[in-house]
Amino acid sequence: KMVSDRIKEITDGKGAEESDLFLDLPEIAENGNQVKVSFEIDSPMTEKDHVKEVHILADGNPAPNVAKFIFSPYLGACSATTRIRLSKTQHVHLLAAYNNGKFAITKSKVKVTIGGCGGWFKEFKMSKIKPRGKVPKKASVDEIIEIKTLIRHPMHSGRMKDKNGKIIPKRIINKFIVRFNKKEIFNMDLEPSISTNPYIAFPFKAKESGTFDFEWIDDNGDKYSMKRKMSVS
Repeated sequence: KMVSDRIKEITDGKGAEESDLFLDLPEIAENGNQVKVSFEIDSPMTEKDHVKEVHILADGNPAPNVAKFIFSPYLGACSATTRIRLSKTQHVHLLAAYNNGKFAITKSKVKVTIGGCGGWFKEFKMSKIKPRGKVPKKASVDEIIEIKTLIRHPMHSGRMKDKNGKIIPKRIINKFIVRFNKKEIFNMDLEPSISTNPYIAFPFKAKESGTFDFEWIDDNGDKYSMKRKMSVS
């Protein structure tokens, strides 16, 4: 499947307007296994006017889907950072879906020195899977904070080989869900093109004190969770 086909599917055939969305990628990636990608999209992020979803697509990877971010007005801003795998030099596309049914798109070219997505993978003990997170303990009312998360996970794409040359079965974290005071505020669909040890950062607009619940789900149905408290004054 091509990126153009995915864009048609996501936009229901409407297509997307070329737009000046902020997409931050290196011009040259020394290591295609760990390419940092950040984006910021101007939006009031209110109930009436917000970015609903953001898709990252790669036109040179074995599959075009890289990640889908689902935003809510609770975040107060529309941005995120993660790390992706790029198998060769290619364009990375950022497609934003707004709640009014409109779509905007931009792309950026990354020259990849050493490709990611395949190759040999060292042993990874699944018992070592551990989530970590950085959430400010205190925030002011209406302050937009940044939340950073990381989980140790091999993200086996189904294209990597072990030391004996055998293909390691696909096993990735495919879903990340964040709730604040039991309300879902952010979630993300992860594809095999997300790097080992997924790093995800996103904003949140502080309104009240409470607890964040983070949950990661992998292909085997295993769930990993973490709680963080924040007080708002």
